[in-house]
Amino acid sequence: MPLNDMQIRRAKPEAKAYTLGDGQGLSLLIEPNGSKSWRFRYRFAGKPKMISLGVYPTITVADARSRRDDARKLVAEGKNPSEVRKEQKLAL
Repeated sequence: MPLNDMQIRRAKPEAKAYTLGDGQGLSLLIEPNGSKSWRFRYRFAGKPKMISLGVYPTITVADARSRRDDARKLVAEGKNPSEVRKEQKLAL
């Protein structure tokens, strides 16, 4: 079930980190210290991978979904989003 802003704001930290799933590989990691960060899980070359998409509330639900969609397009094109991000950072 897709997340909404109210659900995210109401998510309280627990003793252990946990995730709230949004769908299509996107989830929100809630840490015991209260921080909330977006994660995208995908498979590349048959191996499970994960990239961070940013911190909530700086990155809104809509922004996180947009970033997930961009990463999914890269995977569909045969590119590893993690490697593309590294190349972009090196180019700066």
